[in-house]
Amino acid sequence: MRIAAFGAALTLTASMAMADAKQEVLDSLHAFNVRFNEYTVTKNVDGLVGLYSDDTLWIEQNKPLVQGQDAVRQTFAFLASKDAVNDHSIDKLVVADDGSLAVMVGTAIVKVEEFNLDTTGTFLFVLRPHEDSWQIVTDMWHQHQPHDTQQ
Repeated sequence: MRIAAFGAALTLTASMAMADAKQEVLDSLHAFNVRFNEYTVTKNVDGLVGLYSDDTLWIEQNKPLVQGQDAVRQTFAFLASKDAVNDHSIDKLVVADDGSLAVMVGTAIVKVEEFNLDTTGTFLFVLRPHEDSWQIVTDMWHQHQPHDTQQ
């Protein structure tokens, strides 16, 4: 009986530890998104580019796939120069069981007053652990088509 009770306690403890570890990973991904949004608000282009791996894949709607940080820097430098709003919220997070990759899918709201642009889109990040945080290895996004409100 003692062995069964010990086994059950050990299993429960291991399950709780795994749940805590998973929650820590999810919390770190939410913190990553907060940092991303802070960098967009403060127009910290270098900070934003630093969130991406050197060989990141950048997949933009209706444009060819590019690899590296050049397109990342150009996009965020342009948005910063136009005092744009670029706000991300997380809709879904999926983390590999071994914690080696994560997928973040969410909503991006981009506004550029100079162009009367106020759009919503979807972003998808593939991230991998890097130092004490995460790094984007793939960024895919697209702009939603505006809904016709006139009938």
